[in-house]
Amino acid sequence: MSHYLVDNKLTEIPFDSLSRIIKDDSELTKVLENEGFYSKFLLLNGIQDVLIWDKQSQSEYAVDLPESKLVVKVIFIEHYVLRGAAFYASLGDSQIGGWASNEDSSIYCNKGAYKLKSETFKYSYLKHEAIHFVDIENYPYLEPADLEYRAKLIELIYCTKKTIYKRLDEFIITASNETRDNSHPYANYHLICQLSQKLFNVEFERDISKWKTLTSKDINKASLEIFQHGSELLKADPTRNRIIEDMYHIN
Repeated sequence: MSHYLVDNKLTEIPFDSLSRIIKDDSELTKVLENEGFYSKFLLLNGIQDVLIWDKQSQSEYAVDLPESKLVVKVIFIEHYVLRGAAFYASLGDSQIGGWASNEDSSIYCNKGAYKLKSETFKYSYLKHEAIHFVDIENYPYLEPADLEYRAKLIELIYCTKKTIYKRLDEFIITASNETRDNSHPYANYHLICQLSQKLFNVEFERDISKWKTLTSKDINKASLEIFQHGSELLKADPTRNRIIEDMYHIN
């Protein structure tokens, strides 16, 4: 990559210097910007990834959360040039829906992945990403798995019967307790464990038909209670970096 940038006169940094810093992505970001592209480099579930796009728009949304209200700036990605590893590996079946960026106080949204009036957008995207802003500001040491755990609880606090069972099923199918580094599967596993123990008195309920015997309001209420317990732990010690494992002692 360093050879390519130097040989094609896309950078003014000498090769020796560039080869030492190329992995921090800053020069690649600058090169892409100079060529008219936006980009996002990220490490997700142990995979180094990059998203590149060339068209975006912006809107603002008022978002209500259990303990706060905020107005968030949403940057809609209108046209991708490169959609990332998940899209490639799944032959287009899966892709990153969006992310929160504290650098520019915005959340980025893959517009083509959502119907903007749907629950999936309002709850599983907008509220999910908004709580990241709040938590990162209030609890700056909290690890990615714990941030995702709280954001997924937010989804289940608000989802109605239209989407809640589908979302639970997705959490169950993709749950894994193998490593905290895979933040989404790890959060899914412990979230389902804690809800299973609270609602069914079992370790981990995998059968979605049993979840469907509960009303969406039952699940909303249990999720809110777990979320609030987590908030109590964090408010008592805002320097905590983990809460997931300690939640078992208070459920």
